[in-house]
Amino acid sequence: ISWLRAHYTRRPQHGGREADREVPGLRELQTRVLQVALQAHQAMVFCFDSKDYSQIRNGLTVLNKILPEFPVVLNLAQALEKRILKVKEEEKTTRPDLYALAMGYSAQLNSKRSTFIAEDKFHLVEKKESNTASRNSSPARKDSKGGKRREETESDKKRRREEDLKKEGERKSAEKKVKSSDTSPKTKSNGLRERDSE
Repeated sequence: ISWLRAHYTRRPQHGGREADREVPGLRELQTRVLQVALQAHQAMVFCFDSKDYSQIRNGLTVLNKILPEFPVVLNLAQALEKRILKVKEEEKTTRPDLYALAMGYSAQLNSKRSTFIAEDKFHLVEKKESNTASRNSSPARKDSKGGKRREETESDKKRRREEDLKKEGERKSAEKKVKSSDTSPKTKSNGLRERDSE
């Protein structure tokens, strides 16, 4: 929203005249909306992947509240649907209240299925050229409006995904270390610990 305000606000310059700022085009606006949708999707995935009751419940509550506006893009809706299915399977016997929330959201999401838009129709996705053609083109080259090219934003997304995977791996290894430190040392039949006898 702050990006929209910055681009749509006209500020007086040069002796009180309003400067003619370039109004962002539809393509830029769609890109920004898709970025916000991806961030919201990542936050919800994080909530559902955690095993914390309150995060899952809060994620489902937020999704129920913003259902008329999110998700709009088909692939995000499908990914959310898979996560909701996973939550339903895991929480069916242990937490019936989460199961009920997940069932309700899943039913509402299915009823909205006909309104979802494919990503290529929502946002103009450029087809990637062959590897040799992309090597020859300069990644620092700008388009006619001075903005970054689409390939650069794709590389940013790839870098972000790699960072997320790295963080997830670090988190899992830390959990394994905690679990292994929690196990007590084995005792011998005479009552002494193995470490004490060495």
